[in-house]
Amino acid sequence: MKKTISKMLILCLALIALIPPGPSADAQAKSDASNAYGLGVNMGLASYQMSFGTYGHEYTLARDALMQAKDFAHQLKVSAPKLNVGGLDNLVSRLSPIVPQEEVETLPSEIVTKRGEYSGTLWQASKQMGNAYDLGVAIAIGEGQATAGEAARGIVRTALVSAQASAANLGLSTKEITGIIAQIDQGVALNGIHNQINYLSGKYQSLLSALQPVIPGPRIATGQGAPVDADTVLLKRGCTRTGVGSYKCPTVGAYEACESYRLSGKSKVTACSTSANEKVQAAMEKTLFSVGCSRFLGRAEEFMCKTQKSFDLCETYRKSGTAKKCLLMK
Repeated sequence: MKKTISKMLILCLALIALIPPGPSADAQAKSDASNAYGLGVNMGLASYQMSFGTYGHEYTLARDALMQAKDFAHQLKVSAPKLNVGGLDNLVSRLSPIVPQEEVETLPSEIVTKRGEYSGTLWQASKQMGNAYDLGVAIAIGEGQATAGEAARGIVRTALVSAQASAANLGLSTKEITGIIAQIDQGVALNGIHNQINYLSGKYQSLLSALQPVIPGPRIATGQGAPVDADTVLLKRGCTRTGVGSYKCPTVGAYEACESYRLSGKSKVTACSTSANEKVQAAMEKTLFSVGCSRFLGRAEEFMCKTQKSFDLCETYRKSGTAKKCLLMK
């Protein structure tokens, strides 16, 4: 009887070990640098969109960005205990779908103040988190301003120079961002610059996901007993192992994450492939980019469009299952 109970207990423990972690554990799987970068991107995006000071599509995008920033801030609270997440929680709670115009006009300076406060706090927590946050803010501002017309060319360049310094401090390649700055100096149209920054934004997010903390700090247990590595992340995204260090992924987004791990040189990933139809993805992006859409925060299959017509076109792709999300910006 005792042997039977022991066997059943072992079987139960084995089954429990196979159960994937819940949402909170998966969220913590992101590195501190990745979370800090995500917070910076969304704070930068929110401050840009809210700078218009009007209620409309820009307000909606800013509100969505702040809600995402709130999630990243709470994930960082463990490694940066002094991060004032309560202030952001309060700000988000005030952003109802419809707010008085006079209140909308006061929000830009409030968000910029909060943005600066977070930078100081994260720099105190670690240089890595401070650089990652500042990189996110600079990339988001550069990306946003690149849609504002030729008058913003100098602002875009300044933002990218700042991003270049932060990326270098994190040990990331600055080759692409240096090339974009050179194009700005050569007078290349900002709409093309915008698409390149948009792509780089997503690439940095993936690269920072694989970056381990440079200093020890308190961590939330994930139940894994060790930091989550590229293999775990890719398997959770539906990829399968086709060999040692080789993965085949079902979506373009998962494939791009795999490629980011491979190119970083800091993982055991050596080869990536995908079962997704890359030609269909490329054709969709080419069509949407031509009518004024761009990737939303660098994410594959998610797009932000400038006009109702381009948004409607994106929606046709979403309804067919090719795109996952469409956002309208005016």
